[in-house]
Amino acid sequence: MGADPFSPGPHKVKVVSGKLPDGLKWDYRMSAPAEAGTYPVMTYVTGFGGSVPGVTYGNLTDSIAAEGVVVITLSRLAAPAPGKDAVLLAEALPWFQANTSGLVAPAVPDWGKYVMGAHSAGNHVNCNFLQTQCGPVRGVVMMDPVDGYDPFGIIKNYCITPGEKVNFTTPALLLRCGLDPKASSILEPACAPAKLANDRFFDAWNGPIWEVNATQMGHADLLNPGVSGFGKLVCPSGRDVASVNDYIRQIAGLTKSFLDLILGGEASAEQTLTTTSAMPMESQANKNYNGFAPPFAAGCQNN
Repeated sequence: MGADPFSPGPHKVKVVSGKLPDGLKWDYRMSAPAEAGTYPVMTYVTGFGGSVPGVTYGNLTDSIAAEGVVVITLSRLAAPAPGKDAVLLAEALPWFQANTSGLVAPAVPDWGKYVMGAHSAGNHVNCNFLQTQCGPVRGVVMMDPVDGYDPFGIIKNYCITPGEKVNFTTPALLLRCGLDPKASSILEPACAPAKLANDRFFDAWNGPIWEVNATQMGHADLLNPGVSGFGKLVCPSGRDVASVNDYIRQIAGLTKSFLDLILGGEASAEQTLTTTSAMPMESQANKNYNGFAPPFAAGCQNN
């Protein structure tokens, strides 16, 4: 029997924070294995279109890094602007490709194994990026993805048109919560309204996509404890009925299994993505190969 994919990752983690040079706008927080080796790379755009500080995701991104991934969390204190932020992300990638190795040494980032990650409306930024280019992208990890500019849908700024497929093709993992579409009160919108989130991305995706729904958890429960505790005032939370540490381990384990599947060719990793009885959280799993078939390969094509 193999190791439990939801145990804490085997690597100690090194963390480096800073700001990109003028003009590139982003603040970064890098979490990387502290041991020498070559590792896949993930950029991770934070919620609210990247405006939530990266440090508030530290428990999550450090847990993913402990699995053997260099995670570059991106945020900037500015009003969400998904089109502009997608351009800024494209402009920042060459800087990260040139400088990340020196910042996270002795870990060596393998940019041939690069995936995009994001939470909430940070996924709108990644989606806009992929609409115009693939760059070095080999796959996408979406956590509670939200389209649009505001939860009320007042400003019509979308990446996805319901009923149509996106104009790019790449493998994806979509991690969602059962409480995503719930509002905390009748006066407030849900943090991930059903019409703007999750299914909107799953249904529009090109390329094989796997989905896991942690049915008891809420939209902000992946944030650091103090922040997610405050977040439950806005987003319904499952913190009172389930272990957030288990939830973070589930996200990290599923992310690692997805990377093993598409980047490492480990066919057995798909079982981790689909066997809900082995997951720490009460979960539901779904998948759509969208015309593809095993063995699944990383890659990206813009149509």
